[in-house]
Amino acid sequence: MLVLAVTAVTYLWLSRLLFLDDAFIHLRIAHGLLAHGFYSFNGDRPAYCSSSPLFTGLLALFSFVYSGDYLPKIVDVVVYGGLFAMLARRLVAVRTAVAQWLSLAFLAAAASPLAMRWLTDGMETGLSGLVAVLLGAAAYEVYCESLRPGIARLVAYGVLAGLAVTLRIEFCFLVAMIGVASLTAYRRVGFSASAIALGTGAALGLGAIYATLGSLLPDTAIAKAHALAAFTPLEAAIITFGDVLKGHAAASSFGVLMVVAGGVSALLAARSARNRSFVIVLNSGFLLLLALIAWRQQAIQGYRYFVFIEFFLLTFNIAVLDRPSANSDVSAVVAASRQSSPRLAVLAGIVGLAFIGWQAFDLSRLYTITAGRSASLEKFETVDLHDLYGSYGIAWDVGMIGYFSRATILDGNGLVNGREVARMAPAERLRSFVTEHPIRFVFVGDSQIAALHDVLDVSGWRARETFDFPNFSGRPDRHYLLVRPEPADR
Repeated sequence: MLVLAVTAVTYLWLSRLLFLDDAFIHLRIAHGLLAHGFYSFNGDRPAYCSSSPLFTGLLALFSFVYSGDYLPKIVDVVVYGGLFAMLARRLVAVRTAVAQWLSLAFLAAAASPLAMRWLTDGMETGLSGLVAVLLGAAAYEVYCESLRPGIARLVAYGVLAGLAVTLRIEFCFLVAMIGVASLTAYRRVGFSASAIALGTGAALGLGAIYATLGSLLPDTAIAKAHALAAFTPLEAAIITFGDVLKGHAAASSFGVLMVVAGGVSALLAARSARNRSFVIVLNSGFLLLLALIAWRQQAIQGYRYFVFIEFFLLTFNIAVLDRPSANSDVSAVVAASRQSSPRLAVLAGIVGLAFIGWQAFDLSRLYTITAGRSASLEKFETVDLHDLYGSYGIAWDVGMIGYFSRATILDGNGLVNGREVARMAPAERLRSFVTEHPIRFVFVGDSQIAALHDVLDVSGWRARETFDFPNFSGRPDRHYLLVRPEPADR
């Protein structure tokens, strides 16, 4: 555990300048919330442009103390420290061998190099992981009918569910799955009091979102849905599931350890649980989520979309497996394998060496990602963009360019300009941007320049600066800030 703590701190330091571009979407919205009193990226009109109303609100609140560029990173590092401490405490507290191994895998995944890429990149993902662990513990208490919570505990459940839903609306899916699973309990008809408290809190959270933002789903969900409309349903499903696999693979040891540990824990928990139906119903939520993603043709852009459910399920399954009386058969198998296989120590050594090599590879990937993105952040902090203030610009990665240019950004992905723009087809969206606004600059990659070809000729525009946003593959994903020349410059 000490080794994992030391390596995690080392990775945190190496990635201290690593931000996801979207982190600056949250930060700009937070500053706008303080300035205008409503959620908006450009400050021109209210818009449900944040994937996490709670996280954005927290950034606005903390901006009273510190409002600088590094606020999202500071919040994430503090949250990560709490998450690591929670997982480490759980590892120390577990009693059964199988729960210990799974808890160790959980902690090792969260302490891996690319966990920093996803949990401390300035987004709400780390906080989603922490809330998912708490909600998984609450689900276990619902599972344990003998634990009858008092009023204070029920209120705590409601608050937790309400905060979870306002953090990421997907948490209402987990609350619903807990409620359905609770119907399988023996000697009782109907929902448990704990499940009702969680459902009430989630409902209040949804109500708060609707009252504040006028809709339950953010504009981002609308813009990213039906991204594969040009394909047949079967082709779209295949592409979607391929993106799910790529998202886990691109998180490397973090994503692979989580999905493997989650799958193993689900099988073992279903085998040994006192109420197998509860465990099966709850874990089937993962398959149901995949089906819903395929049905909506939702764009999957990395592992962050699965942190909330995989952290939740692994926490719950470990708790189920940590009941000595409930999983004696699993513990017996583990104990027998220890005694009957003298080669187990050798196998463990080989696995350990392979894991160390895997971490070294992941560290090289983290270094590549961090080096490119940190350099881009430092460029944005130093380049003079005063002439762009208040102007109109088109971009697909809108976070840093919007935050540092203080321009009105027209988002080619349709994420931040309101619901009407989010519903438009990409070509229609670009056409409306160009015909309805005087475009001063574009912030684009090569493929995005091609997308602009039919509506805006930027061949004669001056390249002010280039910025790299490398991902797991190591490709630079270079973006160009192209500025329309002023009449005097022609």
